[in-house]
Amino acid sequence: MPARKKATTKRTRKRKPTRQVMQARTQGLSFLNRAAFVVLIVLICVAVGVTVFPQAKALKALEAELETVKSEEVATLAIADQRSRELNALRSSTEYLELRGRDLWDLYVPGETVVRIRRD
Repeated sequence: MPARKKATTKRTRKRKPTRQVMQARTQGLSFLNRAAFVVLIVLICVAVGVTVFPQAKALKALEAELETVKSEEVATLAIADQRSRELNALRSSTEYLELRGRDLWDLYVPGETVVRIRRD
């Protein structure tokens, strides 16, 4: 039998990355992590802004409506106060009744001259 030649097989070892390559990979991953974090924060801020903006707009509209209702309430209360004073005056003051009667029903005392100025 012929002699077999010894097969020389070289075992290939996995090379360990050098320190520079490892450092470069770490820096790249670190940059990606920071960029992903910044993008996440920006997206959260945009999401909050998108949800808050319509509500803030509606709030301003409601506040404006509240102000108009308050001003109408003040005007109505002023009219009610004036009417209540007028009612009390009608019930108690003869001078006011006389003045009101002269104005509304064109009443006058005999011998008195009435001058009316009409507004156009």
